[in-house]
Amino acid sequence: MKYLSLILVFIFPVLSHAEESKTQLYFTLNYFYQAANYEFYIDKNKALYIDTHWDTNENGDLLLEPPKWSSRDLSNEEIDKLITKLSNVGVNQWKAKYPVVSPAKEGEISLCHRYRYSLLIKSSTVNIESRGECDSPEKLKDVIKIMREFFGVKNT
Repeated sequence: MKYLSLILVFIFPVLSHAEESKTQLYFTLNYFYQAANYEFYIDKNKALYIDTHWDTNENGDLLLEPPKWSSRDLSNEEIDKLITKLSNVGVNQWKAKYPVVSPAKEGEISLCHRYRYSLLIKSSTVNIESRGECDSPEKLKDVIKIMREFFGVKNT
């Protein structure tokens, strides 16, 4: 009986500990001349959301707001559901790069008033790295909505 107790003491923690997810996700989004920046990260069953954006004062001057952030632990099931939702909108079909639609001519500056994004997902079902500057995949707004809902972000 003494040996059975020792075996259970050493084996039970191993059996009860769920395997850590190997999924990694990195999604950044900025728009309106980079006045709004949103970052979403998932790694080792942890989620982190960071919101950094500019606001204006009464004179219309741009002011950098202190970043807002939140983090939480995730279960493997939550991560799998998110990856499934992203797969269902076709992120695994996205091109690696969506270049600037009309690049600046020599001596000019290219201003982007659309979204700029980076997406990296490494999971057992999806492996994608994609980015865009002033051009993006058709379903980018769907991905933004999914990510905001998952992280509990209100539209800002």
